[in-house]
Amino acid sequence: MAASFNVFGQVTNNGLPAPNQVVYVQATGADTNFRTDTLGNYFASIKSTIQNGIVRIFFVDCKGDTVEANRTFTNLTRSIYSRLQGCPPAGKVLVSGTVKTYMQASRFISVYFSKDNFRTYFDSTKTGLLGKFFEQYYTKGAGKLYVRIRDCEDNWIFDSLPYNASDTLSFTLNFCKNTDKVYHGTINLNSKAIKPDEAFMLRYKFNPVRKNFEFVDSISVNKHGSFHFPKDSVNEYLLKVLPTDASRFSATYYPNGIKWNHSNARSIGIHLNNPLRVYLKDYPSPSGTYRISGVVEVDNGFKRAGYGAVGIHLLDNSDKVIGFTYANRAGSFSFDNLDAGSYRVWIDQCGLPTENKIISLNANNPVEDNLVITANNNGVYFDEFLGLNEAYSESETQVYPNPFADVINLVSKDYGTVTVQDMMGRIVYSNNYVKNEEIRTDNWEEGVYLITVQNKKGLYRRKLVKK
Repeated sequence: MAASFNVFGQVTNNGLPAPNQVVYVQATGADTNFRTDTLGNYFASIKSTIQNGIVRIFFVDCKGDTVEANRTFTNLTRSIYSRLQGCPPAGKVLVSGTVKTYMQASRFISVYFSKDNFRTYFDSTKTGLLGKFFEQYYTKGAGKLYVRIRDCEDNWIFDSLPYNASDTLSFTLNFCKNTDKVYHGTINLNSKAIKPDEAFMLRYKFNPVRKNFEFVDSISVNKHGSFHFPKDSVNEYLLKVLPTDASRFSATYYPNGIKWNHSNARSIGIHLNNPLRVYLKDYPSPSGTYRISGVVEVDNGFKRAGYGAVGIHLLDNSDKVIGFTYANRAGSFSFDNLDAGSYRVWIDQCGLPTENKIISLNANNPVEDNLVITANNNGVYFDEFLGLNEAYSESETQVYPNPFADVINLVSKDYGTVTVQDMMGRIVYSNNYVKNEEIRTDNWEEGVYLITVQNKKGLYRRKLVKK
């Protein structure tokens, strides 16, 4: 026996009646379609070929989405009512929250949102200066909102709340529960979280006995620009952020950068507060035609832990850092494409007295090559290649070229001995000479060498650079 019944109801778009809208009905043996009247109402008589089943009533709304209702029927069913709401006005869900670190606000922490327990996530935001975040989105009905953050130890912290349309949700998340045991912070480059391959961080601790900073360790930075390290009984630290690409930004000291003056380069401000924020910016790329280059050499007795690769700062005439680079394995460095002007070059060694040397570049002096910066426990100074015996004139002994490649020429008015040492103190050449000497250097490594010439007039020393 077939089932016969009536289907009726109303169709709306954006909450308003949808006139002349095509409505489809599917039931076994009774597929049909018809249009709504001027008030969006519909009515149809259905005769199915089966006694029990499901009737599907649907239409395509103003957004092109299919809106449907599925109703069961039996041979006793006489009528089925269904209201089809197309393009429903979405309910606005307001979301707010706070990210805290032991009752203190945590700023600029990324917060992620998901509706499916983070199989996917649909939005993200960052906390503001007070550690608060705000978000809103639209929904057609009930659901569950999931939020998460990365904490100071790089673990995911989750929370979730159910919602209905037009609900207001509030979350509180702990960024670092054990802030009494750890320092934490973030590094931002150009207002974005820095990436692990863009920089690395070194930590120094203040030694109250020696009254200086001593290297402790390196600190990893995760993909969210966050870092942390444990506290101890001495909480005076110096952090240094070093770029992997020196053309972008200079080595930066936390908390208060570097204080430059005409006799010293040192960090100021040693006390840290949670959370720590390090802000970096790219400096503009130079576009001039001038150059400063040279070599950095470290005395044998210079033993400072954490020294590592030597970084060099370039300052303009207002002592603003405008360039940074690393010396290569041979100690060589170069600043290219500079504009005309006055510059200072500083080795990146916090707290080390540094000789003040102004380098002026102009049309008459477009290139300043062969600078040699020497670092030892007493400070950093520029070697001017002067003889050690004031009575010993350089006109009496000449050593050239400098820098050299495959050969060093020695020209002297007297005979004597010549010795060449590398910067580790190893003798690489020694011989007696008679006025002139040609020293082959094909097999020597690149770097700085000290040549010593001794004769009856005295002792002459000079640093030479092989490139």
